[in-house]
Amino acid sequence: MRLILMRHGDALETRPDASRALSPLGRAEVRCNVMRLQDPCWRPSMIATSPLLRAVETGQIVGDCLAYSEPLVTWDVLVPSGDCLLLLRELTVCDEQTLLLVTHQPLMSRFIEYLTGESVRVNTAYMAGINLNENLDEFSPSKGQLQWFLDTLV
Repeated sequence: MRLILMRHGDALETRPDASRALSPLGRAEVRCNVMRLQDPCWRPSMIATSPLLRAVETGQIVGDCLAYSEPLVTWDVLVPSGDCLLLLRELTVCDEQTLLLVTHQPLMSRFIEYLTGESVRVNTAYMAGINLNENLDEFSPSKGQLQWFLDTLV
């Protein structure tokens, strides 16, 4: 499985937190990084987002930029306080070749480290491509490989 993790773009400072929308800068960050995703083998066959508005909006922009025609999927485990083990369990039942997950900090950097052993600094709209072994039922932490990342240019 190829896994793309993406943090949402910059968001407005409003309340409640779950209803924070992307800022104009955030929309530009997301478009910029997604347009840099050129390798066709990393085109997602599924896009799943956190239920928080800024993540859903990020997923919609990703879908538009990549001409992705399927509906977005929402995974509750992708919230900022999400659990790495529960997220890994979601992946084990997902039958996709390339999956893009739109999430938040601190979950994103924790999950990258959980999967790969690599510690990364995650800015808004950051994307990371991770290769996971074929049999996720036998997958153990720190066995994934961080293949690439796209940091924010805007």
